[in-house]
Amino acid sequence: MAGRHRAKPRRPWATPTAVGLLAATALVGTMALTGTAPPAKDRTTAVAAVAAGLPAPPSTPSRSRSTDPTSSTPESTTTTKSTTTTSTTSAEPETTGEAPEETTDVAATTEAETTVESCPTELEGTVSHVAQVGNHLLERFSVDSVGGRAPRSNPSDHPAGLALDLMVDVPTGNALADHLVEHRDEFGVKYVIWRQRINHGAGWSAMADRGSATANHMDHVHVSFRSGVDVSVTC
Repeated sequence: MAGRHRAKPRRPWATPTAVGLLAATALVGTMALTGTAPPAKDRTTAVAAVAAGLPAPPSTPSRSRSTDPTSSTPESTTTTKSTTTTSTTSAEPETTGEAPEETTDVAATTEAETTVESCPTELEGTVSHVAQVGNHLLERFSVDSVGGRAPRSNPSDHPAGLALDLMVDVPTGNALADHLVEHRDEFGVKYVIWRQRINHGAGWSAMADRGSATANHMDHVHVSFRSGVDVSVTC
């Protein structure tokens, strides 16, 4: 009929396709929200299949890390080293409360007794205290020889056994003469003559020349002692 337009035929596949597209889109969105969305390639395939009215292909399993506690291969293994601290406590020595026994060194005691032993009282015919001092000097100084009681033509203490002549070199004589002067009261010394000098305890004084080295006491120390003196010297 004139003036009437023929209606366009309906496309029977349009509605199912649109519905399929909507369903595929909704499915992809849900999977994205839940964290199980398949890769882009799989998503494209799924949308196309739904749009064509075909069943969606199986999704490829996600490669996310397994959270299953029963998994046989853990992602990482952490090893904790156990540190053991050993405390060492030294045991205190047992005490009995008793004081240790004192030990006596017999050798030391014997040596001490030897060092405090009095000097011999005999020496070249001199009296006892002169002999004691003479033996004490022989222990301390290097004396070549010693003279004691002997006759003299001039006044001297030798005939009474109250004098000593100690033959020495110069260095030894210097030390020996000083020692006698220093201990004159202890030894009971009256005077000392050495190298043409005499000392009564107030210092050295020069003496007149007697004509020879021995007469001038250049090679020996002469010492005279007081009589009746008690001395205490050790050897």
